[in-house]
Amino acid sequence: MNKINVMLIARMMVERMKQLRRGSRLTSSQVARYLHIDLKLYILIESGEVTVTGEIVEKLCALYGCKEKVLYDENEKLVCHDMHALNEASLEKVADVRKLYARYVNVL
Repeated sequence: MNKINVMLIARMMVERMKQLRRGSRLTSSQVARYLHIDLKLYILIESGEVTVTGEIVEKLCALYGCKEKVLYDENEKLVCHDMHALNEASLEKVADVRKLYARYVNVL
C-alpha cells in the first residue's frame, strides 16, 4: 500500500470516528474517559494529528458495535445509537455486551 493510500485511510478513519461519536451523541470527553486516555490525546487522535492505535480502534468498535471496516470503508453503513446519557461504567458495559455478541455471531 502506498503512502497516499495510507494517508487517505487514516483521514477516513478519523472522520468516521467523529461521525460515530457525534451520531451517538457522545462528547469527546465521554469517549476519552471510556478509553482511559487524556482528553487532549483523544482530540489529537480525532483531528488526525496522532495515529490511532489498534487497541483504541478495537475499543471504539466495541463501543459503537461495528467492525473495523466501518472506520475505513466509506461504503460501510454507519449505525449510531444515542448514548449521551450513559456514564463511563455504562459505556464499558455496553462495549462488553457488544464484544460478546460479535464473538457469538462470528462463531455461528
